[in-house]
Amino acid sequence: MLRSSEQDYGRKFRSNSQSVREAIVVDVTVFSPISTIQEAVYILSKTGCNYIVVFDGSEPVGMLSRLQLDRYTEERLEGAPPALLRDVMLPIPFRARVYDRLGTVRAAMMKRGLSWLPVLDERCKLAGVVLS
Repeated sequence: MLRSSEQDYGRKFRSNSQSVREAIVVDVTVFSPISTIQEAVYILSKTGCNYIVVFDGSEPVGMLSRLQLDRYTEERLEGAPPALLRDVMLPIPFRARVYDRLGTVRAAMMKRGLSWLPVLDERCKLAGVVLS
């Protein structure tokens, strides 16, 4: 049996040698920047997805989690005009690709305080998300 320090090293080594492709979660849906918050809340409630990636044409431009969306809707004033996703989304700080090293991507995410990040495939299509 391996000591805990050896197990930790083995786990860390496997994580550093894995590609992002091996850790993708497909719990994501796609919206346009001009979609409303109400539309996003409705779709998330129907699909059960927890993550939104905002695309402008074929370009990923923003991201939003169900938790962030719920917080926004709770804080929103009654009678305020409908907000668009482009008004509340977070810009995507960097692009993760399916062939990137998982350890490198997670380290960059931790450095920026991100708990999740969209992942693009070889054709720049959304493959899913990776969690920290």
